Amino acid sequence: MATGANPHSILFTNGQYEPLWRTLSSSVHLIGVSVLSYCIACRTNRLSCRDLRSLPLNRCLVLLIFIDSWLFIFSAGLLISGVGLAFNSHSCSAGIFLCIVLYVTTKLLIYWFLVEKVHIVHPAYSRWKSRPYRICMLFIGGYFGVIIVMILGRIAFLRNGHQPASVNDSATDGACVIGLRPAASLSLLIYDLILNVLFTW
Repeated sequence: MATGANPHSILFTNGQYEPLWRTLSSSVHLIGVSVLSYCIACRTNRLSCRDLRSLPLNRCLVLLIFIDSWLFIFSAGLLISGVGLAFNSHSCSAGIFLCIVLYVTTKLLIYWFLVEKVHIVHPAYSRWKSRPYRICMLFIGGYFGVIIVMILGRIAFLRNGHQPASVNDSATDGACVIGLRPAASLSLLIYDLILNVLFTW
């Protein structure tokens, strides 16, 4: 059951350790945002707007990965500790969309960065004239199919006694439950495995 000032925030087990868990939960967001802010500052230190425009693609991708990760932790902190995932069905649904969109963009940026490494190993006058580069980008393009499967296979509901009939959960504590159905999770894991093997072979 929800306790404390905000009844829509994370549900913790009642007991003497509840303040500790709440403190640790908020600390993860604050420390994560601080560390990533430092990493972004180090990457952009002494860079003017003109320098940012002329950054090599691989350095630009690393910077975008840091920014995307910062956005995920910051927005997740606002949604979890601020609004509260259990505030209503819209905030609960926003939680799973946030996870899908920012997780996928981070993965795509990481894979694009790995493709750039492939281009360095197999240089060509133009990236699109390099056969390994084209093959790798084709596999990344297939990731958009996985994104569609994840969106269609998302789970987001409040445990308020009106859960979907397909959900085997009769709890009524008002918690927000988010996740992916088995088919969506399996397709994501398999495709991630294929891409990781392809880019690190």
